[in-house]
Amino acid sequence: MLLVLFVLCSSLRSGSQQPKHAVDEPKGCDSELLKTSVPEPPDGGLGHYAYVYQVTNSSQQTCTLSGVARVRLLDEHRRDLHMSICSNCDDYMFASRPSEVVPLRPGRSAHLMVGVHIIDAPGHHCVTSSWLAIFPVKSSEALLFKASWMTVCDTITVSAWRAGIYEKP
Repeated sequence: MLLVLFVLCSSLRSGSQQPKHAVDEPKGCDSELLKTSVPEPPDGGLGHYAYVYQVTNSSQQTCTLSGVARVRLLDEHRRDLHMSICSNCDDYMFASRPSEVVPLRPGRSAHLMVGVHIIDAPGHHCVTSSWLAIFPVKSSEALLFKASWMTVCDTITVSAWRAGIYEKP
């Protein structure tokens, strides 16, 4: 008797369920949807600097950024300089953060930080980059930033995307 009651209640519940419709999720922000800017970076010191790269959604649709963007230092011919990258690691200039999805509504911004060590010491591999390439999502074209001033020794630290505009401390 109890089993019959359970089956009857279960079938009534399942019969009254509405079909679930897929909700359109915002797609990843491709390069062509983003306007770039380079805000004034935080003050560096002890041979270590951080640079801020900001993007603003210039489209009419919400898109998303998530995780840590792929970053590459390029020479004057835009060839990869093959520097070591530490994704979302603690840096002298900024702390790592949880990797979250950052929804960018039209006109909204997000930023990331790139930490570099510039002291040349024995055993260090230092290069002067002409370009910095940032890939906002895996399949997109790179956003290119002129970076002839960026001398880097050893590892580059890249933060996860952070919602909002960068505000210098």
